[in-house]
Amino acid sequence: MHGSGCVFPACSYDAAMNIPYQHSAGRQAWTAFTICTVIYLFTFLYRMAPATMALDIASDLGIGLADMSIVGSATILGFGIMQLPCGLLSDRIGGKRTLVLLTLLAGASTLWLGMAQSLGSVAMSRFLTGAGASATIPCIAILARQFSPEMFARVSTTMYGCGTLGTIAAAAPLAWACAHIGWRGSMLACGALSLLMATLLLLLVRERPPAALAAASPAHQQPPLSACLAKVLSSRPFWMICIVYSGVMIAFFGFYGLWFGPYLVQACGLSKIEAGTVLSAGAFAGFIGMPGAGFLSDILRSRKKVLIPLTCTSAACIAVLAVFAGSLPVWGLTVLAAVFVFCNGSAGLCFTCCKELFPLSMLGAATGCFNTLPPLLGAASQQMFGILLETAQHSGLDTPSAYSLCMLLYAGVMVLAAAASFFTLETHPAVYSAEEQPPADRD
Repeated sequence: MHGSGCVFPACSYDAAMNIPYQHSAGRQAWTAFTICTVIYLFTFLYRMAPATMALDIASDLGIGLADMSIVGSATILGFGIMQLPCGLLSDRIGGKRTLVLLTLLAGASTLWLGMAQSLGSVAMSRFLTGAGASATIPCIAILARQFSPEMFARVSTTMYGCGTLGTIAAAAPLAWACAHIGWRGSMLACGALSLLMATLLLLLVRERPPAALAAASPAHQQPPLSACLAKVLSSRPFWMICIVYSGVMIAFFGFYGLWFGPYLVQACGLSKIEAGTVLSAGAFAGFIGMPGAGFLSDILRSRKKVLIPLTCTSAACIAVLAVFAGSLPVWGLTVLAAVFVFCNGSAGLCFTCCKELFPLSMLGAATGCFNTLPPLLGAASQQMFGILLETAQHSGLDTPSAYSLCMLLYAGVMVLAAAASFFTLETHPAVYSAEEQPPADRD
């Protein structure tokens, strides 16, 4: 069972590389967790900020909805393109060094955004910010080597949950900041804080990169890259959980991350403050949903029993938002936003499932592949939504009806994700231990 090299609670090391885990979480582990969580929080803020700033940026630059969708898509495109390189870098030079580079890039590009004067500059800065916001994989790589497998699911989903505070910050607080110091001043402040976090990570977190481990012992050699990618991409369980994760992320970042704000203002007639309140309610729900999904799956000793109801409920929420666009009261929108984002806690659980399919030595390659497709599809969906929205409005549809028609795109994506969740492989360590068979090798 240990010879497979897969990660599950019975193990105290990664058998493929003989890398020992820290059995107790000391000051160093929790310092790493704190810094990673704050950096992860900023990645959420950067990715979700367009939903709050979209109309301000469009007004400042004099651009239309289609142009605004390009700005939003640029962020997700940069995020998606960077996933596999981030995974490979985390495997080769370590999560810490990779995360430092990414955080510096996110901070510098956000400073550029705050000073940009043209659509091209805004789009390029957002592309680089998306690339720099690709912190999930190096954060996981750091935590996986700081905490034991018994703690990983709870620690990682707690980081995901705390990271959603960035969504809260990107809603009402960012709207308040934009109202007082402008969207440019807000971005300049965020960029400076990211540079500070990169400095703290460099100075306070210790990590031996894989290269150092390999030099210390031949047993620590990384598997060949081609072998890692072949193992991941030929795994049917990997692709099934990837479909679920892709649907959840497309709906979350594609709709909630950009178009939900304009939907609330333009289709539902809410003020910017009311829209910010609704977005904040969803963000607070995500703060509970992300760690809640991980803890509940450990209590039930099943990832799948949690994944299925969450994705089904999320699909139902976005379908209601689509069908009843423009006719829902503020309290109804608030409840739907909260339930939708709470159920999107399944995203963190999907990441845990992917991690449990493969050994730690393949963590970067597996999660890099896993997190590449959803952002790219999300970027495409944002662009498609913007084009469809303008087309629908030019055809004579009123704004609520236009949004309702276009939102069927995201409703369909979530229905597909919910359907795929029924066919995912159970990866909870208790089931794996009982069957004594590597998760990624089971059909």
